[in-house]
Amino acid sequence: MADLNSFRDSISDDSGKQLVLTDRIETLIKWLKSLHGGEHATFALIDCGRAAAPALWRVLHDRDPSGIFEPRCRAARALAAIGARELLLQFLDAPHDVADSVARLGEEAVINTVARALIGWHTSELYEKLLRMARRQLLPGVIEALADFGRSEAIPIMVAALADDFSRAPAEDGLRKLGISAKEALIETAKAKEPSPEWESPSSLRRRRSALQLLLEIDGKSGAWTRLRCLLYDGDPTVVYLACKLCLSNREAADSTQAIKRLIALLRDADWFLAGEIEDCLVQNFSATRRVVDHTLKNTPDLLHAPRSEMRLFRTLQRVKARGEASA
Repeated sequence: MADLNSFRDSISDDSGKQLVLTDRIETLIKWLKSLHGGEHATFALIDCGRAAAPALWRVLHDRDPSGIFEPRCRAARALAAIGARELLLQFLDAPHDVADSVARLGEEAVINTVARALIGWHTSELYEKLLRMARRQLLPGVIEALADFGRSEAIPIMVAALADDFSRAPAEDGLRKLGISAKEALIETAKAKEPSPEWESPSSLRRRRSALQLLLEIDGKSGAWTRLRCLLYDGDPTVVYLACKLCLSNREAADSTQAIKRLIALLRDADWFLAGEIEDCLVQNFSATRRVVDHTLKNTPDLLHAPRSEMRLFRTLQRVKARGEASA
């Protein structure tokens, strides 16, 4: 195969030596599969228009035994750019069961690319296809494309995707877009420990944390707090912190003092990141926290023989007091 410079020259050559269109497309397809010329070939194939669709279609379906999938992703992006969305829809309908684990990861990457390439094309047919795929497997590209529709029917899928590290970000974006219509599902999710109240899986905990954070962003001052009061005594420090923050944002006088006490109690054993978040929350709500902070500082035992956790708490509350008074 010629080097990259000669490839570029063949694309831009205005002389009579240019290849006929079909030959040129086949040459570009070879470069599409190469490490160095792939991106240049993608743009050149887009310039060829719909004439390149059959060749790109073949690449899209050609699974490489070695697990390399980027040429297929380039083909998907090129097909979208030339307006061949019907071919991408057909790809989503095709079977994608792959036994080999490496090949399966590549197949999922291609599906994600195809789904993202179809973002902005809001048809009922595409929406139903994405729903079916998401119910089978929570792939981030599929969740992102589904979220772009902004339809409330997808809320259960978006909520389920909050438990997945790869799909969480697009699911959160989709739930933010849905706004207040997602509130009820988020409240229920924040309370639901799975598989049981006695033992919670890590994925369930991630989902609950994300739901609480979204409630703060979407409708932090709503009546959701009254149904989430029990979370002040949750077993997870981050959930307790987010519940306290939700309480303080609602200015619930009956619960705010207890929320502040819970935040201060968390400071004794919180990791450095959570401790920083709690400190900022106490400072931001200093008008409400001042009295409890002052009382705690006055009743701190002799630090000379105090445990390290008490010394850490005392120093943090001193910073809260200094920062709060400076910003008052």
